[in-house]
Amino acid sequence: MIAVGNFILGEAKNLPSQRDVYASVKLDQEEIYRTAVKEKTQSPFWSEDFTFDVPREFHTLAFYVYEKDRLKRSENILGKVPFRKDELKQCEGKDRWFPLVNVDADTEVQGKVHVEIKPSDVLGEDGIVSKLSVSVLEASGLSIANGQCDPYAQVTLISPS
Repeated sequence: MIAVGNFILGEAKNLPSQRDVYASVKLDQEEIYRTAVKEKTQSPFWSEDFTFDVPREFHTLAFYVYEKDRLKRSENILGKVPFRKDELKQCEGKDRWFPLVNVDADTEVQGKVHVEIKPSDVLGEDGIVSKLSVSVLEASGLSIANGQCDPYAQVTLISPS
């Protein structure tokens, strides 16, 4: 770990309608903090501070605002405020508002894939042939869009020839 991050997640305002909402903080799509749900509001006030270890290598820190639908037991993303690692220094020590941007479920990458790769040499008709076996064993934490997750794996080999 390189540093400790200290953040205060203050509030949101002017949401489209009265909703039950909460916020989630993600570091490279891994949730590191979640606020309490604020019920039936367009301007939730959390004022929650949290601390976490910041790894040396990461790309994005993002704050997401979700609507919690208690009847359907589901969540809808209302928007996010993303920051690239190099942008965070500009925000240090500043108290300011950031606009929520839309989240496109088709481009929002999330989750982990367990892959097994086995290189081997096999004796063939033309001599020794290098062989590569790739297996996608499992996936977890994948994005759910519109209440569904329909994953598939694509393996691409790029060779010098």
